[in-house]
Amino acid sequence: MTRKSWYWIIGLALAGLLVCAAFVGLGLWAASTMDRTDRGPAFGDAVAIVRVEGVILPGEAPAPNPFSADSGGAFSQEVIENLKKADKDDSVKAVILFVDSPGGSVFASDEIYLQIKAMNKPIIAAMGSLAASGGYYVSAPTQEIWASPHTLTCSIGVISQFLNLEEFAEEYGVTAVTVKSGKFKDT
Repeated sequence: MTRKSWYWIIGLALAGLLVCAAFVGLGLWAASTMDRTDRGPAFGDAVAIVRVEGVILPGEAPAPNPFSADSGGAFSQEVIENLKKADKDDSVKAVILFVDSPGGSVFASDEIYLQIKAMNKPIIAAMGSLAASGGYYVSAPTQEIWASPHTLTCSIGVISQFLNLEEFAEEYGVTAVTVKSGKFKDT
């Protein structure tokens, strides 16, 4: 083969790689701009899945950070928006609320709870490996709760335990001392 033939072969190979890279880039761009909740069903009726995964946090999710491995949590406004979209979509006949959360913000959990109560469509909670505290609370207003025997679910609200040391304190002369920085700090 002549030198000129090699140039043509290398040029065509590079052009082919460039076209392939362009298609891959275009595909990645299209996938990243798609909103999962905006896609309708391919055929007929659908069941929407709304996820509450991770710590329940108030507000909107921040922009994704490519340098962080943090999953971000379940931001109340995002969950509420997804619930509203499912409720408005005529092709969606029911909603599954997938909950895998240790709980989180009382305010954010209550916002989600109130939106679930306002839903016009049947909604069922499906618990993952953990649905505790706020995760359990957002599941409570659904028509049914499905959980595995291995799902850890418990404690809506806070639990506190205290030791009763009254007799011990009396026997050994233990007393309480208040340390304060101002005259009215303990009133």
